[in-house]
Amino acid sequence: MDDIKTVKGLPFSGEKSEFRIWSFRFLATIAHYECKAILTDPACVAPPDSEDLTTAAAIALPTTVDRLANRKANKKAYMLLTLSISPNDNITYDAIQTAVTIDLPNGCAKTAWQNLSDIYQPATKTEQHELEQQFSRCELKDESENPDKWFYQL
Repeated sequence: MDDIKTVKGLPFSGEKSEFRIWSFRFLATIAHYECKAILTDPACVAPPDSEDLTTAAAIALPTTVDRLANRKANKKAYMLLTLSISPNDNITYDAIQTAVTIDLPNGCAKTAWQNLSDIYQPATKTEQHELEQQFSRCELKDESENPDKWFYQL
């Protein structure tokens, strides 16, 4: 990953209530590293690790450049997801660590992202309603309290 000199992880606490904000920040971060599409675009697929894209026959194909870019994006995104695991967060660790496929035995970023979304995003109307209820109950109880903390709760 020659274009990444220093990478600082964007840690995720493993708290379901923080996933929405963390995922937004994470997607913005990986957009900077030009690998967001590998997670969000169904048409963007990493080629199998076993596929040699450096042969003369592969290089002659017009899609090889895109396939190489997708492979690199998958590696970057998977690395950044791995760096986001907080210590002692076994659920997030398992969701990312088990995101391997036959074609991508070193990690599939799209599968890891889907695993995290399945675990932490509200999946039902009931869960969404509970989040809306939490939002409506947020109130600044003490005027001397730091309003930034209150806005963070919102």
